[in-house]
Amino acid sequence: MELCYEARSHRGLVRTHNEDAVLVCGKLLSADKEAVLVCGKQISGADGGGLLAASGKADGGVFAVCDGMGGERFGGEAAAIAVSSLAGIAPRALPLQAGAAIDRANAAICRLMEERGARIGTTLAALSVCDGGCWCANLGDSRVYHRRGETLRRLSADHTRAAQMIGAGILSPEEAARHPARHQLTQHLGIFPEEFTLEPHTAEAALLPGDDLLLCSDGLTDGVSDAAIAGCLLRERLPRQAADGLLSLALAAGGRDNISLILLRF
Repeated sequence: MELCYEARSHRGLVRTHNEDAVLVCGKLLSADKEAVLVCGKQISGADGGGLLAASGKADGGVFAVCDGMGGERFGGEAAAIAVSSLAGIAPRALPLQAGAAIDRANAAICRLMEERGARIGTTLAALSVCDGGCWCANLGDSRVYHRRGETLRRLSADHTRAAQMIGAGILSPEEAARHPARHQLTQHLGIFPEEFTLEPHTAEAALLPGDDLLLCSDGLTDGVSDAAIAGCLLRERLPRQAADGLLSLALAAGGRDNISLILLRF
């Protein structure tokens, strides 16, 4: 089953650097001046507004969004390490190899922390698409959504204090969306093994023509509700317009963080 993909990564309206990293069909979305190819399609370099964009068609692939933490260059390095750990893994192999790739990335980020003497980390939302279905894994609060018809469902699980409080019945989802604890991560890459054992959340779903998959950093979801995301996906029939519409919603909400998303439409 063929998919159309649209990827966007924007530094937002407040930050001067983009610490997100995006993997499209196994290739890093790069800000280098020289354009690179993804699935035979040209990726644009960052424009004057700090936007990276890619679009094309594929039969499947591995996709990821990582949101780096650590300030300017360090967070971006952590995110790049995370997506690079997934590069070259075949879609069918990702469910078996993701654990080892995450461990390698976490070890590399921990070495970087020791070298820099600073806490550095990144979230991870990774997705493989093949054989009429998808499999995903996540750490942190970057998300994976599956839309079918008017129903938008999260395949990922937020690893945050707010999510824990929802599970304990302390907060409602509506309260958690505004609570300061929504930014306090309980899992992410960049944790020393003696501190905590990483346990990625995983999920899978069958796919049908007309479905959407969306990977995104919290630069989108912190300012745009799930209902607004679903409304944009339903309203915009062309994948390019839907991806641009989601980015516009995040910027209109203030663009306080880097904004990255990958939309896959089947």
